[in-house]
Amino acid sequence: MSTQSRFPAWLERLLLLVGSPLLFVLVAELMIFALGIETDVASNENAQIAVPVWLLADETWVAERQADIQRGSSMPLAAADLAWMYYFEEARWIQYRMKPNVDVRVVNPFNKIEVEKGIDFRLHSNSDGFRGNEILPKRPDKTRIVTIGDSSTFGWGAEPEHTFQYMLEKKLNEQLPGRYEIINLGIPGQNSRHGLGMLRHYALPLEPDLLVISYGSNDPRVTPTPTDGLLAADDTWVGALRFQVLKWRSYRLLRRLIFTLRNPLAADPENALTVRTTPAVPVDEYRENLIEIVTTAQQDGIRTLLMSVCTGVEVYVANINNVSAWTETPIVNVGELFKEHRENLVGGTLYPDKVKHYRSMYGRQVLRRHPHLYVTNDGCHPNWVGHSLITDKMLPLVSEVLGVTPRDKLNPGDSP
Repeated sequence: MSTQSRFPAWLERLLLLVGSPLLFVLVAELMIFALGIETDVASNENAQIAVPVWLLADETWVAERQADIQRGSSMPLAAADLAWMYYFEEARWIQYRMKPNVDVRVVNPFNKIEVEKGIDFRLHSNSDGFRGNEILPKRPDKTRIVTIGDSSTFGWGAEPEHTFQYMLEKKLNEQLPGRYEIINLGIPGQNSRHGLGMLRHYALPLEPDLLVISYGSNDPRVTPTPTDGLLAADDTWVGALRFQVLKWRSYRLLRRLIFTLRNPLAADPENALTVRTTPAVPVDEYRENLIEIVTTAQQDGIRTLLMSVCTGVEVYVANINNVSAWTETPIVNVGELFKEHRENLVGGTLYPDKVKHYRSMYGRQVLRRHPHLYVTNDGCHPNWVGHSLITDKMLPLVSEVLGVTPRDKLNPGDSP
């Protein structure tokens, strides 16, 4: 007497077809986790330390390193140039951000004096992968300011308490205690195209009352593929699938093995100097991106403020100034701000305690040869003094934009 199968034959075959690879992946995931196998860095003969795999998958970064090799730059890549990148990871719509819950100290590889002296600064991220404390649900009694931008907004090279976000929040709350909170969504290396993704998927859900926007330093960087092309798939099902697969340890391990066997940093004599052909964000797109960020925020009832920091290409500076005029958005030109106050800083009449800190760190002779170190960590990123100048410049602007009458008028030099 035959017994009838509980499942049709076609269903059994389907379960075997789908279930077998899923079971294999599940076993692989458990083994990788149990054995503590590293999945996110790959050994590379062209670097002093293992390289984060997300960097090896970044064709822009790889092309820049190949071009450096072709030009005869020293190799292997220094450990200091790579170590801080361990604490970042890929992120949908914005390419990358910090790993969640990081709390480490790193050196600024763009300042060789600090590298030689072992001077470091604190990198700290919340559970969302952004620099700063935990982001809590919006409260009706709080005025929320969100800052989006590149490494200068992030506060690269500066201690968390030395960033303009920290100092501005403190000063605003001296006027109206407990009223203000500032959230820092700045990410090193990002440009205005990343800013569109940051606005839509990260900033707007936070319901800010004021959005501070600062892009332009990285938009002109030449690259093999414009950023728009790199991020185009993120709004499709392909992007959704990719970032789901990235959660699998087995996939990340396989990718690590591929990059270990096939060195993407190996010099390519034919292509290394020709792959970098176009700006990451062409100037016309830069202007349109800024307009879209500003107008989208304004349509949501969010007030806006622009900042231009370390924007070295004049046509990009001209366009952010034009966007400021066209959208009636106040702008802080940090380069001009630093030039305006340099004489008082060198003379010791402005922020004397902070200037003394840097004279002790670098020595007077170094500061004479490199006066930019009075206001920046490396010629671009604002230091404690630079962030203090930004804070004191922004305080009356923010108060005006938000319609707040300051209780006491503060003068430059009062920042904590």
